[in-house]
Order: sequence, then C-alpha cells, then structure tokens
Amino acid sequence: MPWDYLQDERWDERFKVAAMWLEGIVKDPMPILDLNCGTARLTRYLHPRLYSVYIGNDKHVPYIEEAHANCPQPMKTLFTYSDDLAMRALKIARPHVLACFGIGAGEFVKNGHESETQLETMRALIHRNKPSAVIVECCAPYWLKYLREPIVSMLTGFGLGPGPWRTHDFKIEVPKPDIYHSRHMELWLRKDCR
Repeated sequence: MPWDYLQDERWDERFKVAAMWLEGIVKDPMPILDLNCGTARLTRYLHPRLYSVYIGNDKHVPYIEEAHANCPQPMKTLFTYSDDLAMRALKIARPHVLACFGIGAGEFVKNGHESETQLETMRALIHRNKPSAVIVECCAPYWLKYLREPIVSMLTGFGLGPGPWRTHDFKIEVPKPDIYHSRHMELWLRKDCR
C-alpha cells in the first residue's frame, strides 16, 4: 500500500506530540474522530481518560483490520469508509477533536493515492460538528505548496485559532529521502477553549 512507510515506528513522534498536546487541553473525556486513520496509531499513545469514544475511518481494509487487532484502548469504532462516505455515514455526537494525520493534497495532486475529497470532508465536519480542537498533519512540501492557505482559511473561518505550541515539523533519516519524509503538523483550538 502506498502509505505503509508511515506505519514505521520512527514516524510515531507525530502521534506522541498530538497525544501530549491533547493531554494538556482535555479536562473531561471527549469524542475523537480520526479522519483516514490508517492503523489508528494515535490510540497507542492516548491515555484512555482522554476520550469517551475514538472513531476512525480508512478505506484500506488491511489498515482497519490491523487497527482492530492492535488498538489497546476501549471505546473505539473503526470503519472501512473513504473520507467522503464517513462524513455521511458517521452519525455521532459532536466530536470534540478532529484529527487528520497524513492529509494529502488530492484536490491539487491527482496521483491516484490521495483523497480528492479530504479537504471538503474536513470543512463539512468542522462546519457541522464544531470541534474544540483540530489536528492536521501532512508532508511539509504539500503543506507549503497546496494546503496551508485553504486549511488556515478554513480553521480561522470556523472560529479556531492556533493553540499552545501550534506547529511541529518532523524529519526522519532514511536511505533515500523524498518529499514524504519531511512532515508538518498544525494543532488548533476553538477560541473559547484556549
């Protein structure tokens, strides 16, 4: 699968930082929606007291199967839906945290691997559910070239602002580096939650 390299534990720093950030802002357990969750690696680092339910979706069946087998925390629901179908299918209580690790630029980069509806799905979820926090992570060149402007515009338009320690950049040493081995993450909070 095209995203297997992201299952390497060397990339888990992204999830550790997000879990630590949530630990600092979450007072009561809250619903978390992980859009295109892959193998739901975030759950490996989340303390169970942080969430009342963890919902994830991914259209790759083997990833969801692995997530079901390896997610240690209770209260998880994982679906084999693409992001646009997840938006329509998931009738849940307002998720307080919307996470999207590995967001692609499918609306701009037509490579057959990236979702072409991910930004629109995020926009609709933020509009409908008004989450308290949003986590967005992607490869750094995509952030700079394609995603920064539409995502920042979307988040500020829905009343979210940069949270404490807002941005993080990650690099991993690999034999043949490419654009995917440099990552960027944004951590945003609803203004009334800061």
